[in-house]
Amino acid sequence: MKVIVPPRYTPWANGAYEVSPGLKALTTDFGNGNMDHRHFQIDNDYARYVSNKQHLASKHSIQHVLRDRFDRATEARLADAIAQQLSTEYPTFFARSHSVLTCHLTGTQCDIREPRALDAIALMIQEDLAVVCRDQQNDWLAYLHVCSPSDWAPEAKIGGNFIATHAPVPGFERTNAVAARMVDSIINRGPLVRFVWSVVTDDRLNHHSEVPDGEDPARWHGRQFELGRFWVRVERQVTWGFPILDAALFTIRVSFVPDTDVLANSLLTDSLRTALLGMSAEARVYKGVNDQFHHLISLLTKDA
Repeated sequence: MKVIVPPRYTPWANGAYEVSPGLKALTTDFGNGNMDHRHFQIDNDYARYVSNKQHLASKHSIQHVLRDRFDRATEARLADAIAQQLSTEYPTFFARSHSVLTCHLTGTQCDIREPRALDAIALMIQEDLAVVCRDQQNDWLAYLHVCSPSDWAPEAKIGGNFIATHAPVPGFERTNAVAARMVDSIINRGPLVRFVWSVVTDDRLNHHSEVPDGEDPARWHGRQFELGRFWVRVERQVTWGFPILDAALFTIRVSFVPDTDVLANSLLTDSLRTALLGMSAEARVYKGVNDQFHHLISLLTKDA
């Protein structure tokens, strides 16, 4: 694969920690050229993401690959749309022939008509996948293939509606109040993009909220700021609505901005410090930075 520099996103650069949806059109320019406008992003870190997915999908699927009232017809239509999008955005890496999608990067194929086609496609891309479905009464998370969760448990979210999914997020109450309108917008508009960020002390992809046996909880959750290192963990979330299905596809792509990049840029340093100081007490706890908050702020004020 030719050299493809990973895109970089700095959603804290406005100096604010925000919990509003903040949805923007996928055509929005964030400084990464054509990569900003793509549903899917492939770069030099591809092998690391796919390896993480392959391991978790095979060894821990009950925590990372989940379905709830997800009918085959909807899955087939979504698989078809993704296959077409991948072959359009990356014709060198993906080939579409009738119902078969070939990934030249992994040497694997997927028949989009087959059951669990999305499971196979998810192992060809760097993004995690989520599908929201809706009927006349309810909306719910019908599908999750999430191998890079940011301190949450996919198995606890599957089947939940918009309000239940976001209930733990401090400050999200105002958005929950218009949940039905929000879901309608996601299904009938788009594609749209938003960003979520956290400050952590490792660049491990899988941050499932449940600590595996034998792992140190402090190290697993990645919040040891007294060690003097940090990364800003950024989620790029793209919503892709399918009105004819009364459903929406979410892609979630995790990336990292290391402390060396943040501290080399006074604007990024100052805005990150300001955003963190502006967090509510509840938000600091939710984001896992409360216990060592003074250590984190000190890392951002050495040269202030």
